[in-house]
Amino acid sequence: MESPGARPHDATAEAGKPAEVKVVPPPAEEPRPEQRSSRWLRWAATLLTIFLAYQLLVIASGIFIRLLQIVLLVVFGALLAFLLAPLVRRLESIGLARTPAALLVYFAILILVVATASLLSVPASQQLANLVQRTPQYVEQARQGLGALDTWAIQHGLPNPGLSHVIQPGALSVAVAGSVLSGAVGIVTTFASSILNIVIVFVIGFYLLRDGLALRGRLRQALPVHYRGRYDFVVDALSFVVGGYVRAQVTMAVIIGTLAGVGTWLLGVPYPVVIGITVGLLELIPIVGALLGSLLAIAIALFTSVDLALLVIGYFIVIHFLEAYVLGPRITGVRVNLHPLVALLAMLVGIEIAGLLGALFAVPIAGLANVFVRAFYFDLRAQNPSAFGALPTPASRTGGWRRVWAQLRRQKEERKLL
Repeated sequence: MESPGARPHDATAEAGKPAEVKVVPPPAEEPRPEQRSSRWLRWAATLLTIFLAYQLLVIASGIFIRLLQIVLLVVFGALLAFLLAPLVRRLESIGLARTPAALLVYFAILILVVATASLLSVPASQQLANLVQRTPQYVEQARQGLGALDTWAIQHGLPNPGLSHVIQPGALSVAVAGSVLSGAVGIVTTFASSILNIVIVFVIGFYLLRDGLALRGRLRQALPVHYRGRYDFVVDALSFVVGGYVRAQVTMAVIIGTLAGVGTWLLGVPYPVVIGITVGLLELIPIVGALLGSLLAIAIALFTSVDLALLVIGYFIVIHFLEAYVLGPRITGVRVNLHPLVALLAMLVGIEIAGLLGALFAVPIAGLANVFVRAFYFDLRAQNPSAFGALPTPASRTGGWRRVWAQLRRQKEERKLL
């Protein structure tokens, strides 16, 4: 019996409820032939696009490499102009016009190069040939010395390190001699194949020496007046840091190479000309170049006698002392104004990025970056000195680049470096 108020069960309502209709999708149609062909055309177009993009990338990389070679020629020409600019200015100061002054400097450099080559080429080639010839003897001496260390270790109850087995006399001597000879031949071949590039570098350097000031003036006139001061600051910074660093490194290379060659000759070390040239070239690499050159001289002296090797070690310690505390601060240090650790890190980064060229240019680039960072920092201080905990002063209100530029000019007047 139904309770009062309950609605009677409406069977008709449930019966009249519309039934759910399941929608069955129509069967998939087979792609028509024209659809298949359009799909293949899209795939073919995609693959063709990828192939063409790859070919364009290859062509662009080739063009970039070619342009990079041209840029390097211009860079080396500019470095040559930086190197010779003080001599041209000296001749101008005594009344000689700029073009004859540049020609006279080039003629003097040519005479110096020819005289140096004629003086050193014969003994250097003879000593290099003798070094290659005696390489097997030096290898055998090294093997015997390592064998003596093995014997000493066994006599004192230490495990046999087996150092004498590291060197195989026949194979290693041939390999070392071959590498030395192939390296020398490679240098000669590279030099012969680069004659045109050397001529181009000298031509670019001559035109930059002759017309550099006029070109600088034209570029300055093309800029808005507001930016001309900053332009002068950038050009002076380039001349002070990069140009001065190149001149300083070449000067140091000549001095250290001469000291190494003459000193080893006086001490009786074999191959002094080869040692002097090698040390001078390696001196162009900042920080580690002189150390590598001294290791070569010490190794050659060690094959003669231990006493001679000790004398060579002492002599190169004196050279490094002169370089680090006497010559370096006066010739090179003031140019880049970098802490030695920062210079070392910059050189390592340069080697990682560009190899030998990176090692040569990393330090001056870091020095130039240091100048610009200092200018940017002083600009920030001038705009908001209170943020840096400094009281506003007339000096702090001076623009950063003007302040750094004044420091560069002060160093120029005090040390006569530019």
